[in-house]
Amino acid sequence: MRTSVQLLAMLLCGAAVFACGDRGAAEVNNHQAVLQSVFPAGGGRGTKVEVTFTGAEGGLEGADGLLIDGPPGVAVERFESQSASQAQATLVIAEDAAPGRRMIRVKGGTTGLTNFRWFFVGDLDEHVESTKNNELDQAETVQTPVVVNGRVEATLDQDCFRFQARKGESLVLAVQSHWLDAMGYDRDTAGFADASLELLDESGRIVAEAGDTLGYDPLIHYAVPSDGWYTARVSGMGYKGFPQFVYRLTIGEVPYPVAVFPPGGRRGQSVEVTFRGPNIPGGTSRVVVVTDDPSPVQYVSLDGSAPDLPFVRSDHEELTPDDPGDALADATPLDGKSLVVNGCFETPGDEDWFRVDLAKGEKIALDVLAQRHLRSPVDTRLEVYDADGKLLAANDDSELILSEVNHEFVPFDSQLSFEAKQPGEHYLRIIEQSGAGGPRAVYRLTRTADEPGFKLYQWPDAVPVWGPGTTAAFVVEIHRSGGLKEDVAIVVEGLPEGWRGSAATAAAADYRHAVRGAFGHKVFLTITAPANAAVGEVAEFRVVGRAKTDDGELVRTAQPLTHFSWGEPNRFRAGVTSRAVVARPQGVALEAGVESVAVRAGEAMEIPLSIASTEKTGELAVSLSVNRAGTHFKCSLGPPVKVTFHNGAGALRFPLPAAFEAGRSYDLLVADAWSGETRKGLPGPCTRLIRVNLLDK
Repeated sequence: MRTSVQLLAMLLCGAAVFACGDRGAAEVNNHQAVLQSVFPAGGGRGTKVEVTFTGAEGGLEGADGLLIDGPPGVAVERFESQSASQAQATLVIAEDAAPGRRMIRVKGGTTGLTNFRWFFVGDLDEHVESTKNNELDQAETVQTPVVVNGRVEATLDQDCFRFQARKGESLVLAVQSHWLDAMGYDRDTAGFADASLELLDESGRIVAEAGDTLGYDPLIHYAVPSDGWYTARVSGMGYKGFPQFVYRLTIGEVPYPVAVFPPGGRRGQSVEVTFRGPNIPGGTSRVVVVTDDPSPVQYVSLDGSAPDLPFVRSDHEELTPDDPGDALADATPLDGKSLVVNGCFETPGDEDWFRVDLAKGEKIALDVLAQRHLRSPVDTRLEVYDADGKLLAANDDSELILSEVNHEFVPFDSQLSFEAKQPGEHYLRIIEQSGAGGPRAVYRLTRTADEPGFKLYQWPDAVPVWGPGTTAAFVVEIHRSGGLKEDVAIVVEGLPEGWRGSAATAAAADYRHAVRGAFGHKVFLTITAPANAAVGEVAEFRVVGRAKTDDGELVRTAQPLTHFSWGEPNRFRAGVTSRAVVARPQGVALEAGVESVAVRAGEAMEIPLSIASTEKTGELAVSLSVNRAGTHFKCSLGPPVKVTFHNGAGALRFPLPAAFEAGRSYDLLVADAWSGETRKGLPGPCTRLIRVNLLDK
């Protein structure tokens, strides 16, 4: 159900809800291309898997293939578009394919390339739910150890799987669904999949059950008391189900890692990590090679065991103290100026103390990462004390930018900046406030100098360009830190020959901290496809920001993000590559006759426009929105403006907002008003960026 905030946002953003009835074209909704589910969501090595892909609102119409990111070993043997919302493929998984997750997308369809969904390669035999199995006497028989792929397809749906177990077995039953980011999209089912798991004996008695063990995913670890037949029963919590509720159920006496420590490492180094979980002997360790991939997370597994676990990369020195002090007097020293400390709250109420030696006026930035990326079930508080035990600074829940979170809930991680008023020893205290403890209650504390800097995030990571020769916009979010006062020049780089990207300025004067509801931390950029590009052509690119400071130039590359749901806030996952794709033409192919205009304050600007079309005769009325591309941007500077084109030519006349200041320049773009929520990365056809220079009266 939409909240009042969402409804208000829709009313304010005329571009998001204004249909172009003047030209008789069907209103287009970019949500159509959302890939909602992949079933089954994985397969075993050395097998062929028949996989169904489901999209929303006709978004897979005309789909023609798949794009898979991740380790090699998964090939597409067959792809078939079955309907406007469904496609099927045969995937061939090589015998030597590395276990773990891949990012899989559908090509073609409404927007040319969908968001990604996870697909897993496993080491066990796999079974795909195939019959009606709601009742115990209808249970499907499986041979353990096995991974069962199923769906809780509707309210009251239950899935039963029958298997034999022997006395003394250390049995694991575990559901991965939340871990797949499975979620419902309909009004009555919106939200993450939340599974319930029961183990029943031969008489039908429930002998073990679990709910939210690992996030929303249940896990049962059961010592089998006697030989016999047992049944695993999966349902939705509260018996809630929906077609996108896919899951992978592991059954068997198998190792099942639930935690890895340390939970991260420095790029380019090898790190010995310890795995913990059911059927994993104490002290079980492996060496993880931390790759140089720019994405913040890689996933690690114990010899291919499910599940794979998040492991966060850094570019700093890494410390993993054996036993951090639990009081100021026993604080562990942190000698480096730029480092990451790996910690764990082993028991409820645990706290860790660290000592730092600071010069007078020295500024440090402290960041606790736990729920973000790692899904650690903790609520941290970060505090700074002087040598006498006086509290100097504290933070509970930081106002983290939501796109950086890449987490399904607004997190409780802590951050603060601190300036030492006196030289000498200072003490950091990290406490856990929710009562969590154990091997999964991990965190990473980053200490760096609080110097001017910024981060960039770009979405969608698959930008649809609506036909050859046309232009579309996408969003770049900027997060400033350390008091950065300089403008940041942001540009599209790395496009193939013939493609064109734009540049925009994220003005320091317009910046607002990235909290929910503020858009002063985002800019638009545009990409234009070649006139001779083929529909379906994909171009990779990167977004780079540069800020010139007194100490030199700061250069940052944006992290691409994929949408997997919309709302307040949007939900994202970190991608690996930014791409543009030529989608089928929709709306009008707009071109601006100028790259810049000079306008006096208080006057209206006029932009000559044309429609790139083979049919340029006659009259056509089109509703257009004017969008500010640099911070502080809006989805529209006003209600859509009707422009009448004669033989393909027209002009947009638009009064500039009174808030625009004389002597400054502003980047604008004109967009086809069918666009859904351009500010959230759902762009329609538009012009390239137009620089407006505002003169004195």
